[in-house]
Amino acid sequence: MEKQEKPKNKKLIKSGQNFLGILNDIKRRPEDAARELEVSLDEINSILSGKKELSADIVAKATKIWPVNARDFYVIHDDCPQGIKIMRSEESKQSSRIMERAGYSYYEYRDTAMSKIAPFRPEWIMELCFVDDDDPKNKLVQWNNGHFLHQFTYFIGEVNFYYIDSDGGKKVAVMNTGDSMYITPFVSHSFASRNGAKQPGLILALTYGNKITGDTQQELSTLSNLGQEFALDFSTIEKATSVLIKYFREISSLSLDEISKRTDIPTNKIIEFESGKTIPSNIDLQNLAKALTANLRDLLPNDK
Repeated sequence: MEKQEKPKNKKLIKSGQNFLGILNDIKRRPEDAARELEVSLDEINSILSGKKELSADIVAKATKIWPVNARDFYVIHDDCPQGIKIMRSEESKQSSRIMERAGYSYYEYRDTAMSKIAPFRPEWIMELCFVDDDDPKNKLVQWNNGHFLHQFTYFIGEVNFYYIDSDGGKKVAVMNTGDSMYITPFVSHSFASRNGAKQPGLILALTYGNKITGDTQQELSTLSNLGQEFALDFSTIEKATSVLIKYFREISSLSLDEISKRTDIPTNKIIEFESGKTIPSNIDLQNLAKALTANLRDLLPNDK
């Protein structure tokens, strides 16, 4: 009876091809790489052929002896290879988390279909706060300070949209199903359901970054002061790692406790990551990337 070949791991094959590209760029043959990385030629060939995973130890060694960045070794994982991604209602419900304001439940957040390769972060948000009037100064309304994301919002049900106008005055827009709005970054705003509605109001918020992200962001960080207004703070490895983690957590609308729950990383450790006091291990970064629906390389800064 003939043995059936195991199906090839496309992810490992792509990683191996990427590794070969790096070796070609720095003019190393497989035997040169094996000698300089202090591993066997068989291991290098297994990585190149897609039979073995490229280890974090080899990447760490390579970045010490070659003019390459760690993120160069991690290929983008396309989680939407067929061009379509579907999230069912039950799966969305499993991501539910309650956000409190002023000590009481204010919003319920749920994930919606999103991809690691897309810049958009759509969110399902239910307004748990009910108001009796359309007064923009209603004391039940809890305002945020704005965020560094553009936001397009589609309304379902009876929802009040509160915002600050250009003169600093508080305003309210009475919204209903089918209405929509757009706000620029850093516009202070809030939402609430109106009393009398059969059920709490709901918004679908599509947010996308004002800051440049991904490879372009990383490349701008190397251009001294030229890209400062477009990029996050990548002045040191510690700062770069911390701002990337915080950036992706905030655009995913995940609290520290929620990201801790999803990654099994203690909250105090995540705080250390975001403050730049501690650099996460490769395993921690992999867990964070998965929880944030991001590619691992997106959390890896360029080495400086």
